[in-house]
Amino acid sequence: MRRHNLPVRLCMSVAMGLAFLFAPLTAKARQTLPHLSLSVDGYYWARYTYIRDLANLKNQVLPGTGNRLRNPILNTNYMTHQVRVEPRVRLGRLAKVQMRIDALQDVVWGDNAGLAPIGLFSEQPSDTDAMGNQVSSIALHSVFLELNVNIGLLRIGRMPANWGMGYLINDGGNLTKHRAGVDDSFGDNHFPTIYDRAMFLTDVIKLVRRFSRFKVATNHHLYLAYAYDRIVEEPNVPGLPSDFQRPYGEQTFLSREQNNVDEHVGILLYQWNHFADSVPWLKRWGPTALKAGLYVAYRRQRTTAGIIRLWDSATNGYVAHDCTTEDLPICGGKNDIMTLDPYFNIHLGRLVTAGAEAYFVRGQTDRRAIAIGPGVTRVAAYGWVTRVQSSVLRWLGMSAEAGQAAGDANFSDRTFRQVSAHPDYNVGLILYEEFLRQRSATALAYAYPYRQDPTKVWASRGLQSNGGVIDSFYFMPMVSASPVEFLKVRLAVLTAWAHRQDGALFPTGRGRRIGTEVDLGLDVKWGLGDDELSHLLLRVETGYLFFGPQVAPDYAAPGSFSIQARVAFVL
Repeated sequence: MRRHNLPVRLCMSVAMGLAFLFAPLTAKARQTLPHLSLSVDGYYWARYTYIRDLANLKNQVLPGTGNRLRNPILNTNYMTHQVRVEPRVRLGRLAKVQMRIDALQDVVWGDNAGLAPIGLFSEQPSDTDAMGNQVSSIALHSVFLELNVNIGLLRIGRMPANWGMGYLINDGGNLTKHRAGVDDSFGDNHFPTIYDRAMFLTDVIKLVRRFSRFKVATNHHLYLAYAYDRIVEEPNVPGLPSDFQRPYGEQTFLSREQNNVDEHVGILLYQWNHFADSVPWLKRWGPTALKAGLYVAYRRQRTTAGIIRLWDSATNGYVAHDCTTEDLPICGGKNDIMTLDPYFNIHLGRLVTAGAEAYFVRGQTDRRAIAIGPGVTRVAAYGWVTRVQSSVLRWLGMSAEAGQAAGDANFSDRTFRQVSAHPDYNVGLILYEEFLRQRSATALAYAYPYRQDPTKVWASRGLQSNGGVIDSFYFMPMVSASPVEFLKVRLAVLTAWAHRQDGALFPTGRGRRIGTEVDLGLDVKWGLGDDELSHLLLRVETGYLFFGPQVAPDYAAPGSFSIQARVAFVL
């Protein structure tokens, strides 16, 4: 009889635990259920981009290849759209559903897909983005549910992610914090970090105050979170035999788990608000705050089924392949990667704000998990950024920023050392956003013979920066002035140096300075609404990049010029 009591007790314990966690959902429902509210943030902007001498190659030779000819890029001139809407539906304080809807995301003006047989008579623009991809005119990029349970917040769904300064994990502009998603001094966001995630977040100090007799000041917070991310589900490979399908119609790829990639994330963040407000000489500058935290992510990929059958046209049938001995794109590689990302920020009102973030990526892999070169078995990459800013005068701001993303001088050895910073952490207007994005997408992809292997052509994207800091150090001081409320002017000087000369992106035997860039930006806000917010924004940015000795010998022009502008309506 006692043996039968154990499962009963276990079920009762689980039921009591669930009742405790979700008690607020039932007890408060009668009071809060009628209070259903909707709030919306968003914007529409049209952007113009002009770049002169983005890649005016000398003798039309692609850097790092020796003899592969490419047409020089002299003038880049195009316009794009962007619509973003983020509705949030709240059920009092109990629950929230939040979405991110993008329309015409970075879509280039005009017909870029040959929809009309004769371009001169085209009347239908295409949905082609600036990367050349055909995109959906309207796309729901994220949606997640947030439940306020008794001891914290539970989030489930597809959600944007951001950590620290956004140097490695960046949500591409949080509309609740940044009007029109403008979160950097120059450039724009194109590649937000979005995860399919289940996450639980709690404030440990708040729980201590609530469930114990310890008295802790309310301006102290210790946030603890755990998240599970499904990064990759086994890719759907067309052409597999029908006998692989499950009886009720579920496709085989959901049963196979050899290429699945899972990630476990732990977050610890301490926040101390108003920690120095009582200091007399600091009080005049405004409220103070201190933050320090650590982001830890463990990403794992396992090969659980080694034998795969693929269609063979020569035999007109399916042939078995062993993933442990054959190098096929369908075969999943073993992969254990750990990422550590510490972050620190101190805010002393308008007097000074200083922040720093670093990332360290370590792990073991095999040659299939990261197809950079034969024999790669280890990952050891790092990067860091720090920024100090001050606005002693309310209308004048000054800042200085420095950072690095480590490079790899030899992609064919056993260690992969290059992980670029996030492309939506925008540094300057041209050097990283335009110039090195284009150079890393071409020089690296053409410099190594195995790039041309059709079974690994997909891997060439692993070495592209997409506009993020790559294989370099940089330093950027900036001055901004806002003489009137609706006008802001920014002036910045960016200099970057190559970290490791790999013979492709950065040729060996040259000086390390990539270039020096001078940028000027202007923001004009108007259209004051009854909500006391300006709903119209004009943003104009221009700059010139002077090539340094590292890259100057490859180009016929001394540098690259750009002017970019956008006009936006902001909800």
